[in-house]
Amino acid sequence: MKLKSHINRRFREAFTLVEVLVALLVFSIFSTGILLIYRFSVHSYKATSWKQDRTHQAELFWNVLRKSVEEATDELKPLSGLGGTIDKIPMPLLYKDSSDSTHQGGLLAWKVYHLNNAGGLDYNNTYLVELKNRSLVMTVKPDPPGWTSPKILLEDVDCVKIQATPIWRSTDPGKEEFLGTAGPDSSYTENAGSVIEISITLTPPQNVSIPDLKIIQNNKFKLIVGSVSSSSPSY
Repeated sequence: MKLKSHINRRFREAFTLVEVLVALLVFSIFSTGILLIYRFSVHSYKATSWKQDRTHQAELFWNVLRKSVEEATDELKPLSGLGGTIDKIPMPLLYKDSSDSTHQGGLLAWKVYHLNNAGGLDYNNTYLVELKNRSLVMTVKPDPPGWTSPKILLEDVDCVKIQATPIWRSTDPGKEEFLGTAGPDSSYTENAGSVIEISITLTPPQNVSIPDLKIIQNNKFKLIVGSVSSSSPSY
């Protein structure tokens, strides 16, 4: 009698197959939930980290580009014996309208001429911004000659679009400058510079699984030189 009671008690204390299956199912659901939360957290961290890094890098890029490109000048040649007269030869900024990540080469090219206090030529620099392997790279060629090392300014570039609009000045001093493809009347005959608008789209590297994520950056700059579209900008 005691042996039968002992066996019945052990049977009641054991798990049935249904209870084991239910426990496994609950554990699987719990583990899957934890895994999904972990993957979502990692994904969110990578996306946020990438956006912060590229946004900060883009801010630095715009600052460097603005300082350099807004100094663009035409070619300045001091003429000796003419009382400090400067001969100005048009030297427009050259730009490529649109480039995607497959493009390798120049996007922007311009010159900067600087005169010293005596009216002579102090230096002239040639600037070139290129798209190489999804990175925007700037190179400066100073005079005396010698290219500086290319400097990566912005990475993960998917697309670059550049648009330029001329600035016109009227022979009538009472009229303001006009921004457009042509002046509003015949008095606007002098090209007083240009405004360039640049749009850059950034996307994560292909080996980073962050679908449908991109950053679009836009900026514009006012120049005292004209701007001309070119299939291969370079000086």
